[in-house]
Amino acid sequence: MRDHVQAPQAAAIFGFNGTLVTGEVWQAIESWMGGRGAWRRRKTRMIVRQLPVILASKVGLVSADFMVRRWMPAAWATVRGIDERELAALVQHAWETIFRPSMRERVAEMVRGHKADGYCTALVSATYEPFLEPVQQALGFDVVIGTRVEVAAGRVTGRVIGDTVTGAEKVRRVMAMGQDAERPIDLERSLAYADTERDLDLLQLVGHPVAVWPNDRLHQIARRRKWPIVRDAG
Repeated sequence: MRDHVQAPQAAAIFGFNGTLVTGEVWQAIESWMGGRGAWRRRKTRMIVRQLPVILASKVGLVSADFMVRRWMPAAWATVRGIDERELAALVQHAWETIFRPSMRERVAEMVRGHKADGYCTALVSATYEPFLEPVQQALGFDVVIGTRVEVAAGRVTGRVIGDTVTGAEKVRRVMAMGQDAERPIDLERSLAYADTERDLDLLQLVGHPVAVWPNDRLHQIARRRKWPIVRDAG
């Protein structure tokens, strides 16, 4: 007797910062941790060490993707030592003060619409994974892929697990998602929503790329390739 094989499903894959929300996780960390003298000293040392890369990125000597891969682990190291209760409070603070107020409602409606239409909805971001959990709860994403962080013996170690989810790593994780799902993902029928050229490989991975509030570079690419562009009020 042959095993029953389910037909592939289409996915709707959404970026986070700039696509679904305009706020940044670093804003939340700064506002929540900023009253702690030890954290301010760590922040200062971290920024000094990262300054050459920050400046090189601003003048185009290194890619934005390279900058994100350097910044995210370094920024997370500043919160090492907080316990799981404090991490939960920080995540809730980020949701209530940064992410929920800055959510693009038009894009949130797209998420809900695709879910209602039977798409596998996925949120894929370089943002640290715990901060994406309230977003998943609010919008019902089927899959959340973010940069993993390590918690050991009840405390944040300040280390990320694996690579920051940007560029090629984002594509790799999406392709793995398609293979691991209960129903395989048909990428040709799938959509991807993103706001910068850092996600160009992801946009090209699917049959239906959409530029959402794109920066100038992605806007030019989207117009040239006749991709849909979302940048109305919202």
